[in-house]
Amino acid sequence: MRPSATICLLLISTTLLVFSQTVVFDFVTLDDTQYVVDNAHVHAGLTLDGLRWAITTGQESIWHPLTSLSFLLDSQLFGLDPAGYHATNVLLHIVNSLLLFAVLQFMTAARWRSALVAALFALHPLHVEPIAWVSQRKDVLSTCFALLTIWAYAAYAKRSSARRYLLTLIFLVLGLAAKPMLVTLPFVLLLLDYWPLHRRHAAPRQLNILLLDKIPMLALSATVCVITFAKQQASGAMGPGQSVPLMLRLANAAVSYVRYLGKMFVPTNLSVMYPHPNLPGGTAWTAWQITVAFAILLLITAAVLVAASRRYALVGWLWYLGTLVPVIGLVQVGRQAMADRYSYLPLIGPFILIVWTATDLINRWPRRVALRVRIAATVSTLVLVTCASAAFIQTRHWRNSISLYTQSLRATATSPTLHNNLGMVYQLHSNFTVAEHHFRQVLDINPQHNNARYNLANLLQQQGKPDEAISHYRQILKRLPNHIPARTNLGVSLYILGRFDEAIEQLSHGLRLDEDNATAHYSLANVFNSGGRTDQAIYHYHRALQIKPDFVNAMINLSAALGIKERYEEALEQLQLALQIAPHSPLLHYSLGIAMTKTGQPQLAVNHWHTALDLAVQNGNIHLAKRVRQQLDAMNQPR
Repeated sequence: MRPSATICLLLISTTLLVFSQTVVFDFVTLDDTQYVVDNAHVHAGLTLDGLRWAITTGQESIWHPLTSLSFLLDSQLFGLDPAGYHATNVLLHIVNSLLLFAVLQFMTAARWRSALVAALFALHPLHVEPIAWVSQRKDVLSTCFALLTIWAYAAYAKRSSARRYLLTLIFLVLGLAAKPMLVTLPFVLLLLDYWPLHRRHAAPRQLNILLLDKIPMLALSATVCVITFAKQQASGAMGPGQSVPLMLRLANAAVSYVRYLGKMFVPTNLSVMYPHPNLPGGTAWTAWQITVAFAILLLITAAVLVAASRRYALVGWLWYLGTLVPVIGLVQVGRQAMADRYSYLPLIGPFILIVWTATDLINRWPRRVALRVRIAATVSTLVLVTCASAAFIQTRHWRNSISLYTQSLRATATSPTLHNNLGMVYQLHSNFTVAEHHFRQVLDINPQHNNARYNLANLLQQQGKPDEAISHYRQILKRLPNHIPARTNLGVSLYILGRFDEAIEQLSHGLRLDEDNATAHYSLANVFNSGGRTDQAIYHYHRALQIKPDFVNAMINLSAALGIKERYEEALEQLQLALQIAPHSPLLHYSLGIAMTKTGQPQLAVNHWHTALDLAVQNGNIHLAKRVRQQLDAMNQPR
């Protein structure tokens, strides 16, 4: 077997060994929910409406139509089974590793050095995040097209033709459509002109040509920058970062450059969220930390400039510095100081610098060639085995949301986002005590964290503590008077306490802010129904169903209100519609039994109550099961 084929097989097998475990992992609640799990466009698969949405709308403040289209395709193939989405990410990472090896070998003719760079790329623990995190598909997908762009450009550089140049532009467009971070790729191509393509010495007027053939590429990058900036401003994603002064952003950028390098050499304390030092939850960098960071960057830059004969060093270093610029925090988006996923493409630069430098140093030793080869092979193997082992362990933390957030909090205990997300997961699993602990941790770190306060209020209401919930809802509304969910839930809490007039006031206020809020209409209808104002309740139940036709609870309660007005046939019709949507709802079957007795169908009523009892017992709904048994006893139908 040819050496290149052997290298490719080793890359594939070792990458699968580390990352194939992800196919049994769940989606995580951080972004995967918005990108896939709760995304109606993705659920529908490849449709014309989905294609229009992917191309024109964008997800989570970022315009990346190709990434969105990849999720539509996954949905078409796998539905909502996370295994398929994870497998796609792993496959793309394998393709990227093979492409990196092929591209470097094509440009440099250095097979084993290219293989080692590709192996470091494939197995480094810092690269776990974009592979194991479904919603970070944009990183692995955009890098795939970035490497194809470089390959096409290298072919164009070796033998110029319009077809090869057009192919380069096409791959660049696709890469930018997968993730806007590739806006600096034209500058990477300019670096590759210097080394290893050596285009600068091809002809006297070559420098002008090198600059001219980047102009269309730079125009594409500039267009994507404008679209991305406008999208992020419109979505409010830049809100938290705009409060950080430019000098502090520059300081964080310098420290982050050094932190990425540190984690490249010692990949420990990895987290899905690193709090920004100048936002709540972060620890501000000291003057000496900032000074040391700038000093390290200047020293490395000076060293690669001094070693002018080793062009790969300058190219590798500038590749790293340049490709990180869009995400280094100079334009701050979100609350993170840095993110492991951002290093996916940039670390190729330092890998090239390290591997080529180490090879040069080894080749200078006055030893036999065979000995040098053994030393290089042994060191390389140890490094790669260490990387693979660490990556395998790091990947395991991504098996579900709880394991991911728990591990991340070991590294960044003061992250409000991680505490809030972990609290939401525990709340979903009905572990209310732990959920409350994490929500309160957030408020200890940042008392102005409205999401955590809202989640805590909802949890308290869910636990039957409406008085405490009301206090938190009111605190949110002092800062955000137009927070419609808080106002609606405040109305619900007041209703639970029997303070009907206040509940009506809050819910009506919410509807003035958003007339099409189905939950507010439903909650207001419940208040009117409890207060004996049945006609108004029926009106608002109908309005809720106009806005949200599959609102099962609204159908059930509307049926009860219609029953009060002795409109039994209409009540039964609502319940039968609801049964088509939620055939396994014990409450719905219980209500159907009641309606059947009112319409003179006692045997059907008994059948529905038997079903309701079975479902209530399965769901652990003891209160409802008791009510069903009472109805069956009254009908002389013991269970």
